[in-house]
Amino acid sequence: MSQSFNLHAAYNGLSFGNVSIALTREMLKRGLTPAIFPIGGQVDLATQKPDADFNQKLGHLINSAQQRASRKSPTIKLWHIQDSLASYSERGNDLLTFFELDALTPSEVNILRNQRRVYVTSTYTQQVFSQFGIQSIYLPIGFDSHNFLQLPIRPKIVDPKAGPVTSFLMAGKLEKRKGHFQVLNLWAKRYGNKPQYRLNCAVHNPFLKQEDMNAMIAQALEGKTYWNINWLPWSATNAEYNTVLQSSDIILSCSGGEGRDLPCYHATAMGAHPIALRAHAYLDYLNDDNAILINPNGKTPAVDGVFFHGGQPFNQGNLFTFSPEDFYAACDEAERRAKIGINLRGIELQRKTYSEAVDILLKDL
Repeated sequence: MSQSFNLHAAYNGLSFGNVSIALTREMLKRGLTPAIFPIGGQVDLATQKPDADFNQKLGHLINSAQQRASRKSPTIKLWHIQDSLASYSERGNDLLTFFELDALTPSEVNILRNQRRVYVTSTYTQQVFSQFGIQSIYLPIGFDSHNFLQLPIRPKIVDPKAGPVTSFLMAGKLEKRKGHFQVLNLWAKRYGNKPQYRLNCAVHNPFLKQEDMNAMIAQALEGKTYWNINWLPWSATNAEYNTVLQSSDIILSCSGGEGRDLPCYHATAMGAHPIALRAHAYLDYLNDDNAILINPNGKTPAVDGVFFHGGQPFNQGNLFTFSPEDFYAACDEAERRAKIGINLRGIELQRKTYSEAVDILLKDL
């Protein structure tokens, strides 16, 4: 099959990059040969499990794109709304975008109206877009089986005095939106320096300086230190991250707004028990059987002075909030489930693959 289309996507180790690579891998398995234009002109596959055949095919489709591309062909683009007005196609883009907030700005509405089609990775985002007159298609993002594999035995800590340890994980790029600072503060106040508990933090943010991250963390912890909070280094490869996501019994995924939350999805699919909000993208793959869900208690402006700035033409809106009491109740339930065993219902998420997403994209082409 060699249906003609252009593919404009990121190829790196971040969220957009991992999704782009997984979708491209599925397309190439089917014999598709799109003209590929890497966003930013760069390709970085260092985080991926080595795959010489895929790398060779990808390189060929990139190097030959200028010879084969046609503006009469549709263009699938995976990127942010604010940089998606331009297209390699005279028809506009078939844009797949992540979106985390509850409102669109006039600039975002205009850009979305100029797309041929719009795909979103959560049904909540689909509802938000609809309120602003933007029709979109839900594109489910599945389990990346090329890079992630359930370990036969999960790491387990046994404290010499306290016995088996209940371990928690906090993952994703460190920022207010993901609830990291509130969760860190609440966890430390209840479990800090208690030998029967550990918190593993894989929250490095490549867009922040280390000293800035340290200051934010110190503020969240109110200047105190805790020996049972482990700060994990940046995972250079998905193989390393695969182990990180299976390092703990419970993953704390209390983000106020998500387009998908790939760490939560993959950790749950490999057996972790997630604590998450009953909101936004989480509701597309989490439920009371495979997760411990917290009912939101309100909303707060997304403005943080770092990634979300007030009065700008993009990314204006609100995030869901939750109460400390509901968080602690969820922790109690998660600990109860973790003592029984791994999340068997969560493992069922491995059945959802990128094949379904590619089927949807190709059907609309």
